[in-house]
Amino acid sequence: MKKIVIVSPGLTYGGAERVICNLANHFANTHEITIITFINMESVYKLDSKVKHIWIDNKNKFNENVIKKVFTKISNKRTKMLKNKILQINPDIIFSFLPEASLRVLKLKLNIPVIVCIRNDPKYEFRHLSKYRDYYYQKAEKIVVQDEYFIEDFKYKTKFITIPNMIEMPHPKKVTKQKIIINVGRLVKQKNQALLIKAFAKIADEYKDYQLVIYGQGKLEKKLLALINKLNLNKRVILKNNTQDIYNYIAEASVLVLSSLYEGMPNVLLEAIALNTCVVSTNCNKLVAKIINNPNYICLNNNIDDLADKIKYAINNLEVPNLEIDNNKVYALWQDIINKYSL
Repeated sequence: MKKIVIVSPGLTYGGAERVICNLANHFANTHEITIITFINMESVYKLDSKVKHIWIDNKNKFNENVIKKVFTKISNKRTKMLKNKILQINPDIIFSFLPEASLRVLKLKLNIPVIVCIRNDPKYEFRHLSKYRDYYYQKAEKIVVQDEYFIEDFKYKTKFITIPNMIEMPHPKKVTKQKIIINVGRLVKQKNQALLIKAFAKIADEYKDYQLVIYGQGKLEKKLLALINKLNLNKRVILKNNTQDIYNYIAEASVLVLSSLYEGMPNVLLEAIALNTCVVSTNCNKLVAKIINNPNYICLNNNIDDLADKIKYAINNLEVPNLEIDNNKVYALWQDIINKYSL
């Protein structure tokens, strides 16, 4: 049994956070798992009772400028607190998820193997800070990405291991499909829900019995509500908060639309397909074409007219891609990392 520490800024709603909880729960019976987060907030996803979850800060909100602070302040209070927690646990290996956690862990210079887990498209995640990223990430034992596509722009390619996402979710009760177009994601620029709202406005009169329902929270909520009001779609476009029952709502929807500007491996697409829901997506990265494998359901990035056309096609055809994900193989790859690189 190995001592494993998983470090993440938080365990709020999100694809990375879901993967963390899936990993922790899967290995809870065979390893000693501790998740360290930076904010004082319980996980929104259910954790096995054997998984320890501790945090290092009493704050319960994220600092949006935290990445800049990580770069400019090498030795700060949060980093020192993280070091103390890790040393108390004395793990055999550390998995770090998301940039803040990875940068802080690597700056500690501990004699413990660190596996950095990139969950978003690295072309966008750091933008103009790639030199800083590369300086620190090369210090990791290995770097996990979800597809070889994400390795293209890195020079230190031997550091990388490719592991796709697993899909672990409750099976919803039998549902009846509703005339609903659904979107699930944080209300932030990356997820680009404004594009989806504008595209829906173009087809709303033609498909009067359809609603667009967006599940998520974020700083763009007021702007999106203003846009909905401007387009006179108050009764047709609904913003709803995150919910634990999201799988039931995805299963009930006729079409799920991913409108993002960029993504890692979009869990929500995989989950919607597994729930037999038709999907439409922007071509936010090369993985989308692999997942959907039908250009009729993939639109040009940030193109309102093309997204509107693809949604219309989806409503009229409602085809669902074939999806093959072997969770056992995915977990075996993570176990292989633990076997090879832990102390």
